[in-house]
Amino acid sequence: GQWVYSTWEAAPTLRAELPPDLVTMQQASDPYWITFAPMAHAAPMKPPVLLSRTVLTDVVLLGYGMTPVAPSPLATYRPVVATNSAGVTLTLFWQLPTDGWPAGVSISMRPRLAGQAIPNGQGGSWQEDRQQPALGLYSGPPGQPIVDPYHLPARATGAMDQVQILLYRATATGFENLAEVVLPVTP
Repeated sequence: GQWVYSTWEAAPTLRAELPPDLVTMQQASDPYWITFAPMAHAAPMKPPVLLSRTVLTDVVLLGYGMTPVAPSPLATYRPVVATNSAGVTLTLFWQLPTDGWPAGVSISMRPRLAGQAIPNGQGGSWQEDRQQPALGLYSGPPGQPIVDPYHLPARATGAMDQVQILLYRATATGFENLAEVVLPVTP
């Protein structure tokens, strides 16, 4: 009857080990943790910023939220934690068709400044790509919004004024952009 938290990496194993008659809602709670909640305690999360934008047939970006993340208490002891823990959590809220996320469609989240990519210091740009929201680590009742959180390190968000969300598919010659949504940075 209690909530259980799992790392994203361990969530598929935990799901497989739960008794088959135990019905839970599985949802991302932040960029690192998946929550397993008994259906009786499952309450839909709502986006702080409402969009209700249809981006593909029957795929709706309901909204989003941006939350500052304080540095981890471990940052004092491990410089790499200090560098990577502070920043912003961007959470997207999706409404999916009854048959789930469209096959072959991926998501790319890209922080931007004045419409331009932000360099990542390694010769590329900041971005995170996924094959579906929350890496497919969700389950719940029909119509339940899917929570899809991303972590943007402080060094990527210092000058960020927008976030570009692309839905795309791989083709024989590269990629085909299917939809684009540009989100303003919110306090």
